[in-house]
Amino acid sequence: MAISITPEAVAIPGVFGEEPARTLSFCPSPQIAEFQNDRCSAALRVIVSVLVIAATVVVQAQMPARRPSFELLTHRMDVDVDGAPNAYGPPGKSTLDVLLDAHYLHRADQEVVGYLLDNKHRPVLQGPKDPFPGYYISQTTFTDVANHNERDPRGYLDARKINYVVRSATGTRLPLSRRCK
Repeated sequence: MAISITPEAVAIPGVFGEEPARTLSFCPSPQIAEFQNDRCSAALRVIVSVLVIAATVVVQAQMPARRPSFELLTHRMDVDVDGAPNAYGPPGKSTLDVLLDAHYLHRADQEVVGYLLDNKHRPVLQGPKDPFPGYYISQTTFTDVANHNERDPRGYLDARKINYVVRSATGTRLPLSRRCK
């Protein structure tokens, strides 16, 4: 590489040499000047090195810091509170779930499976001695085999107190006291 300087510049023997195109080239020492193919500029190398270092620092400063991360893949999962005595109730009552979730496939035109219905397909209400009087009796397939009264909300697994996952029908054949330890 050559740096052009004006012809009026003072030539120092062994450091500056005149080229055919009337440009002068600068080399840092007389030994380097001896090589005709390696005309270089120490100043230019320093400038380029500084620019490369500055560009590297700027690029690294703009990159976000690496932080440990992970990706969690799950399948769809629904939270259900069936069995809780206050899961479903008449309009105006504060419930844990909406009435639509008590229907099969969460569709209003499907069968109600989340709470007990009487023979006329009306919700059965809890009595005055039940945990939440006036609320619907929320059912689960997990029942207490010792309690045969389907109108007793205590006979169903209470989702407020016991977190459970429904896996198969085998759990329904065990006494409630053995299933919830």
